[in-house]
Amino acid sequence: MPEAIQTLEHALALAVQQHRKGDFQDAEASYMKLLQANPNHYGLLANLGILAKQRQKYDQAKDFFLTALKVKPQYAGAHYNLGNLLQELGQYQKAQQCFQKALQINPHHAHANNSQGFGLHNLGEHEKAQHCFEESLRIEPDYPAAHCNLGITLLLHADFKRGFDEYEWRKKLPAFKKPYKKPDLGSLEWKGEDLNGKTILIFSEQGLGDTIHFARYVYLLEEKYTATIIFYAQKRLVHLFQNNSFEVITDNNRIPVHDYHIYLMSLPRIFHKEAKSFPQQINYIPKNQNISSKWADNLLGLNGIKVGINWQGSKTNVRDKYRSIPLDLFAPLFNLHGIDFISLQRGYGTAQINGFKFKDRLIGSLSEIEIDSEKNAFEETIGLLQHLDLVITVDTALAHLSSTLGLKTWVLLPITPDWRWFLDSEKTPWYESTKLYRQEKFNEWRSIIASIREDLFRLTQI
Repeated sequence: MPEAIQTLEHALALAVQQHRKGDFQDAEASYMKLLQANPNHYGLLANLGILAKQRQKYDQAKDFFLTALKVKPQYAGAHYNLGNLLQELGQYQKAQQCFQKALQINPHHAHANNSQGFGLHNLGEHEKAQHCFEESLRIEPDYPAAHCNLGITLLLHADFKRGFDEYEWRKKLPAFKKPYKKPDLGSLEWKGEDLNGKTILIFSEQGLGDTIHFARYVYLLEEKYTATIIFYAQKRLVHLFQNNSFEVITDNNRIPVHDYHIYLMSLPRIFHKEAKSFPQQINYIPKNQNISSKWADNLLGLNGIKVGINWQGSKTNVRDKYRSIPLDLFAPLFNLHGIDFISLQRGYGTAQINGFKFKDRLIGSLSEIEIDSEKNAFEETIGLLQHLDLVITVDTALAHLSSTLGLKTWVLLPITPDWRWFLDSEKTPWYESTKLYRQEKFNEWRSIIASIREDLFRLTQI
């Protein structure tokens, strides 16, 4: 091998090592130095594109991928990475073209199959998506992302046996945040064994809404077994479980000795195997009387139907661009009389109120309270919710909070909702007082708003 090529490969290997360690600034400097001497090195260009994407420099990343493809049009890796970039930006149709091109060049690209399936899943093409995930696993049988995505698709279609089994692969994903190191636990993962006389540690996982929703299984476990239960929850949600007999800990606490451990969202798999159904909602949420009284006084002058609305989820959620709705699209509701609208939006999304045509009809007291300053998440929101007649919300933690409280809740769902909402029905087995409004076309909300307007009008006539 010529010395120049050997030197290039060594320098590139060092740059890649920096990249993988997360030393993005040093990696970029190393890549750029190599690129100056090798401007047509398509691998370098692609790596710079991946690095720029990781740093959320999306325009720069796109330019690097396109340049790599100019140098080597049949570069499957660059087509695949460009597709991932476009998908992250919400350009699913364009992303599909990139994945198709990558698979034409390399039909055995397991990751391109998985990414194509993910895009089809979000577009509502679930059968095609399932085929892509299965093809990805045929090529790479132990690919966690494809297993997890297949599980989500199967669960969405109520294939619970296969779906829950595949969904367990989420625990092998690099992004899965484990709050402990397995070797330190000294316990077995619970698979449904008799827990009488034993101690089990349950780890909350994913978002606040997931914990609020699936916490019912902690109570189910407590009801079924004479066991010591330790619930590892997010700090800001501890107050929701303060009146219960099980122990609640956070990452501030040392993990106690225990016999078994399990993740919260693995409990539905175990209990559904036995019951073939999902447990009813449990309103375990405590009320702060002082906060409740304050909101009762604030709303005292309102005479209409009190309707809370929430239009925006967390911007850190990868699917937020599909579940959240611009406030302006709610405008048709504000032409109805006999309704008092109260904003339940907090933090990100509240800026939209300033430009809203009907902002004078939208009571926004809750949005003025800094959400990040609250030690106890949702405490103010809970106080306000108790005095509302109806909550209209996109699929955020608020939907689970309101529904767990037993309030009449209308949830607006994208064409591919989270698996727990399943498909087709306006009812949900999880919550008795909750109604689901579903998109019929990808990213099209106006028909849902029209349906909600009709139902709201009927409420004013009662």
